[in-house]
Amino acid sequence: MSGTRIRPDKQIQTAPGPGYTLFSDNNGELQFALLNALIASSSGVNERYQGDIRSIDSLQLVGRMLVLKYTDNRGEQFTRTCDLTSLNVGIKVTEAILKHPDANTYILELTESDGTKVTVNLSDLLAIVTVNSEDITFTGTGTATNPLRAELTESARTAIQGGKHWTDEFINLNTGNSVQLSYVPLYPFPLHVYRNGLRQKELQEWRQNPDNPKIIYFQGQSFGANAQPETVIIDYKTAEPTGQRPPLQF
Repeated sequence: MSGTRIRPDKQIQTAPGPGYTLFSDNNGELQFALLNALIASSSGVNERYQGDIRSIDSLQLVGRMLVLKYTDNRGEQFTRTCDLTSLNVGIKVTEAILKHPDANTYILELTESDGTKVTVNLSDLLAIVTVNSEDITFTGTGTATNPLRAELTESARTAIQGGKHWTDEFINLNTGNSVQLSYVPLYPFPLHVYRNGLRQKELQEWRQNPDNPKIIYFQGQSFGANAQPETVIIDYKTAEPTGQRPPLQF
């Protein structure tokens, strides 16, 4: 390898041409030398490695190794790997505070070891996507102050519990010992009967008329026998309409 010996401490010289760099020889003296020649002779790297990358064929992360496959400007393909382990950077959190400025907002504030503060808005995590249907309706947001509620509609309760619910109330009763319900056909028991606020036992203190299921008879004295008008409340269900009902919609 030939070059031009120089003395940068004595004089400023210009390189003989492009591609030259300073190089210390075996005697430790500096001289100009071609960079390509230095790489080929000193490092043992083949000259073909000096070509520019023409295209990147693939870039893949395998564990902690970055694998690069590329084609150089001479059309030759190479594979290079890089261990990314040393690039791992751990962030230490010294403080974490959950802020709740209003019913629908939650913010996590993190303080890193270098004093940097990072805020993470958690409100989106509370967003509950709900769609009402003919069988269920949703209210609330799912937060502590506004819990999510799901309520079955009347049609859903009918499908699950076997009938549609009704309540008949009879007030100021002072004659007779029977009342007539508003709807038929009745769904099988139970019917809840309350007389002056007290629950009546099934078929012991009251009974139905077998010929007219709307009629409920009460045993004992007639209404108003003690000169006090009475109140009777009856909770009951009517049978589900004929025909198969489609599945509940949630």
